[in-house]
Amino acid sequence: MGSLPAAVAPKTTHPSTCLGKCVSPSVKYLTTPFSLRTLAHDCLLAASALLLGSCKKDKVETPKPVLAVYAAGYETNAAGKAVAKVWKNGTATPALTDGTKDDSASALAVAGGDVYVSGSENNALGVAVAKTWKNGTATDLTDGTKSTRANALAVVGGDVYAVGYEFSAANVKVAKYWKGGTGTAFTATPITDGGKDSEIRAIVLAP
Repeated sequence: MGSLPAAVAPKTTHPSTCLGKCVSPSVKYLTTPFSLRTLAHDCLLAASALLLGSCKKDKVETPKPVLAVYAAGYETNAAGKAVAKVWKNGTATPALTDGTKDDSASALAVAGGDVYVSGSENNALGVAVAKTWKNGTATDLTDGTKSTRANALAVVGGDVYAVGYEFSAANVKVAKYWKGGTGTAFTATPITDGGKDSEIRAIVLAP
């Protein structure tokens, strides 16, 4: 009896010999048994991997916006008076007052391109009057008979909210906030009963 022929190993095809030369180390090529469907599937996977890699490299970052830096406070003039001012990017804008009386800016907000400032200005009697300014135009929050100050403000939808204090007839600080806006007079709301000194120095509006 003759001997049986030795088993012949199935022939395989290396990935680099794939039609179209779709070569990717991450793709497993199934070339035994060989089929056009398998070849097309493998080539599609290789192309997808190359495309994804290219997309990651070509990603463009959105540039950050250039921000302006605003600051508010006061600067003493040659006559020794404190003058309320706003600085933008380190450069002083026109003074908020004429510099004949002491005054100061305590806070500011920028909304819709408009600059709002809160603070106080002494009147002719030397009484501090709480004020807000919009683009340099002042609005008195009180009648000037008692010392008041607006320490902070916030702006939403054209409405301006300012907070601070007003002295009562008994010479006690009463914490208050004022609300007004374009074409609307400011109205005051006491936060405390005036039994003890009180003052608001910050405000945040939240839903």
